[in-house]
Formats: sequence, structure tokens, C-alpha cells
Amino acid sequence: MESDYFTPLNDLKTAAFVFCNHKSIRDWFWYLTGLTIADVMSDTEDILSELEAVRHHLHRDSDSLIEALQEYELFEECLKVQAQTKKLYRECFAMQMQQEQLQKGDK
Repeated sequence: MESDYFTPLNDLKTAAFVFCNHKSIRDWFWYLTGLTIADVMSDTEDILSELEAVRHHLHRDSDSLIEALQEYELFEECLKVQAQTKKLYRECFAMQMQQEQLQKGDK
């Protein structure tokens, strides 16, 4: 029988593995919400604010995962999560920049 210590540890390792293997911000968002970013954007007038909310959600999600991993001293996993967060953040930021360019072109 596994002790109570290992169950949350295994869950954290699984969560870190899943987080680090998302291929894109779109993949991460769909896994988390069951919606595509395009679905969410089609229901709003302020796309830039929605993309900003996605970025903030990404940081909250990754920060809480990193804090939990640090409690178990899983520093290697923390570094992987941080690297993945940066990758996904850059991708979301690029989407915001593209949207700003589109909005400037519309004016």
C-alpha cells in the first residue's frame, strides 16, 4: 500500500509531465478548459483582454504547480515547468501582438 506522501507526489509528477508536453498554448488551453482559444475569442469583442486573461491563467496555473513541486524538492521538474511556461507565454504574447497589428490595420 502506498503512503499518503506518495499519492500527491505522483499526481504532481503527472501534472508536471502533462504540462510540459503540451505542444502549444492552444493545446494547453484546450486541455485545461475543453474549449479552443478561437471559440472563446468568437464570443468577445475585446480579444486582447481575453488573450491577456489566458496569459494570466497560464502563470497562475504554472506558479501553483511550481510551488507544489518545490514542496517535494522536485527542482528538475520545476525547471522544466518554467521552461514550458516561457514557451507558452511567448506564443500567447505573439498572438497578442498579431491581434494588435490586425486591429491597427482595421483603423
